[in-house]
Amino acid sequence: MILDEICAHKRAEVDATKTSVPLSALKRRLSELGPPRDFRAALRAPGISLIAEVKKASPSKGVLRPNLNPVELGGQYERAGASAISVLTDKKYFQGALADLTAVRRHVGVPCLRKEFIVDEYQIYEARAAEADAILLIAACLDNAQMQDFEAIAEDLDMAVLVEVHDRPELERALKLKFLGMLFAAFTSIAAFGIGNMVQANSISDMLSNSAGIPRWVSGAAIMALTAAVILGGVRSIARVCGLLVPFMAVFYVFGCVVLLVMHYSTLDDTVALIWRSAFSGHAAVGGFLGAGMRKAVRFGVARGLFSNESGLGSAPIVAAAAQSRRRSQRRTSTSTAATRPATSTSGR
Repeated sequence: MILDEICAHKRAEVDATKTSVPLSALKRRLSELGPPRDFRAALRAPGISLIAEVKKASPSKGVLRPNLNPVELGGQYERAGASAISVLTDKKYFQGALADLTAVRRHVGVPCLRKEFIVDEYQIYEARAAEADAILLIAACLDNAQMQDFEAIAEDLDMAVLVEVHDRPELERALKLKFLGMLFAAFTSIAAFGIGNMVQANSISDMLSNSAGIPRWVSGAAIMALTAAVILGGVRSIARVCGLLVPFMAVFYVFGCVVLLVMHYSTLDDTVALIWRSAFSGHAAVGGFLGAGMRKAVRFGVARGLFSNESGLGSAPIVAAAAQSRRRSQRRTSTSTAATRPATSTSGR
């Protein structure tokens, strides 16, 4: 089958290219580029949306345009009203080149797609380094995991993804690319109604009730009102409040620890001795072996669970989703810790 032959050749070709131009070199180029053009917006504009193709040859038809000038043809497509331009970059089977893509993109003002048999993530970075605004993923060339991973890399580079399918099973596979994101959004919505914040609110209410005799419903109502006042102000309000509270909380925590140590200094010797005895007991040894055996499971499982370091269904995704940033990769840095720097977490740069 010609597609299998092309993909096999492409893998060998990519491996050879990596030796001459390593991935690190491609990534360095990205910092020198401007933002990609909005491929999706171009196709969603009113009227007929057409992706015009720059292709010199094909395996089945041979040479289509012997004297093809990619830049000239791209300009003609744009003047004729094409919404976007697709440029073949495969050399062996389609007589294209990555340089054709860059040349066309610099000559026209519409988004440009790299039409290629992408079988390695290297090609995605290569496409962006060549100034592509979008890439093509061919479902027949990739498994589900590859399609999801490649789409995520392209999205991180602010590139659009066009998926080519040939039958219903491939279409169903392509439509599942957004499934995990939809599932995450659903779980985050559920979490917002109490999975995590109820534990925190109850802890505060219990502390105030036990130490100051304040009824739990009073402290609960106060927490609800204060939280609503902050959240309703938007992400900038959250950033401002965090910018004030986080330094205070850090100082208060350290000060509280010192006060407790001073208040109970007479029991420090016994406490340290108890820790020492417990750490070297038989139970501790068994626990140590079990802990070592589960280390990898915890490291790659629970450590990346729903609420680990606020990076799962915690507050980080909420702040990141609300951040107004031109690049998705910048939004990923807009976490709850970055909220202590409002200009960074909500920057439109």
